[in-house]
Amino acid sequence: MENLKPLRDSMPIQTITWTVPLARHALQELEQGYMMQAATLADSMTRDDRISATLRTRTRALLGLPRTFVPSGETRAAKKIALTLETDFDVIAPEETITALMRWAVLLGVAVAELVWERREQADSSRWIPRLKVWHPQFLYYRWDTRTWQIQTLDGVKDVVAGNGQWLLLQLGSQRPWMEGLVRELTIPYLARQFAIRDFLRYSEFHGQPTKIAKVPNASTEDDRKLFFTSIRNLGREPLIKMVQPSDKNVDGYDFSYLEAKANTWTGFRALIDQMDVSIAISVLGQNLTTEVKGGSRSATEVHERKETNVVKSDTALLETALYEQVFKWWMSVNYGSVDAPWLLHDTEPPEDAKLRAETLNIIADVIPKLRAANIDTAPLLAAYDLQPLETVPVPTPTNKLNLKQSNTQQFSADGFTNGQLYTDEIADGVIAEVLLETDARAIQSIIENANDYDELRSALLEKYKDMNPEQLREMLAQALTLADFAGRLAVQDDL
Repeated sequence: MENLKPLRDSMPIQTITWTVPLARHALQELEQGYMMQAATLADSMTRDDRISATLRTRTRALLGLPRTFVPSGETRAAKKIALTLETDFDVIAPEETITALMRWAVLLGVAVAELVWERREQADSSRWIPRLKVWHPQFLYYRWDTRTWQIQTLDGVKDVVAGNGQWLLLQLGSQRPWMEGLVRELTIPYLARQFAIRDFLRYSEFHGQPTKIAKVPNASTEDDRKLFFTSIRNLGREPLIKMVQPSDKNVDGYDFSYLEAKANTWTGFRALIDQMDVSIAISVLGQNLTTEVKGGSRSATEVHERKETNVVKSDTALLETALYEQVFKWWMSVNYGSVDAPWLLHDTEPPEDAKLRAETLNIIADVIPKLRAANIDTAPLLAAYDLQPLETVPVPTPTNKLNLKQSNTQQFSADGFTNGQLYTDEIADGVIAEVLLETDARAIQSIIENANDYDELRSALLEKYKDMNPEQLREMLAQALTLADFAGRLAVQDDL
């Protein structure tokens, strides 16, 4: 690594104004593998606020993903190496480096970076770290005779070999990756948008400063006319039209008015700009949710979100594979003598929509009873949504039906209320005996059975256990009320 000196690059050349012929020539060169003019055109495109904003949205979507450095094995050494790489990664490829790489890969279909090796001395060790230096692709071109990439540097023309320890190449495909660059499809929207904005501004300037019309009497003297025209001209910088009133007896005297355009021809500029905004967003992001979706359509929103997710997944896969094959393996080999390096993985799954899941679960809850009533197995449906049926407490088959009181003191017999009472019996045998210590669980159960409401239940318990320790009495009351509530809920559910 000591002998691998960083190469020197030069200042990129910028083109100030793009015309249709110049842009067409740049794309023709790009399609032959020469990046210079197309890279300059792509640079100019980032001056456009719409293109710049959509590119930032796409790259920041990748940068905002949770990332994990996965060890190459389960050993302690492999996990330690993964942690070390995670520490070094902010030096290898900080956010601005990843942003530049992905921007060029998206626009031109290819991005190039030099691995600048630096020796970092640590407290307990020292490592070689390959810092990525992004080169402007203006200096990159493809040689068809040798089927290789070359780059022009101040130290001469150099071969660019992906994964040789000196270069990183991001390519959208192995065959003519520049054909996948968005600069080809963004050129027309970019130029049309720029021309429309230019013409719109000119229109606004012209119609925002209407022409003044000053009329003087036909019989006025030249000095009077000059004085009047001068006074009108001094009102502002707008153009002035001088007119002499016709020698008609009905039209005479001095007059002043504005000449303004009445037609709404400006709407054509606005419509063209809006359409180009849509085209740019769809090209860069794969969707244009804010412009195309009207009326809050959920299905349309979900389709757009899936498209955007697919774009993000494609970008992360491209970056992860290139970093592993062309950077991490070399970092691993130089520092540890092995190429079995950790992987950088991004979590590209969108966060779960809590509202949508709640609505789905509500539908499932309505459907399951109907499926079971039709003797249809609901296990696959539950498994599909990661749902597990609760383990219910087995309810003994009642041998007789108990007459239970309602709050209105009416006596009646019902399976649900009987099961609720039996449920209380089951819990009383196991739980109350432990929680209520020396108290008589069956006596408490009897009070629960005969109480018409919570107030009556509470009064009966306080009367029976008035001599109990206050803390123990409080705990007993809470448990008894809870059991009564459980029994009642189960009873109502069964009857419904």
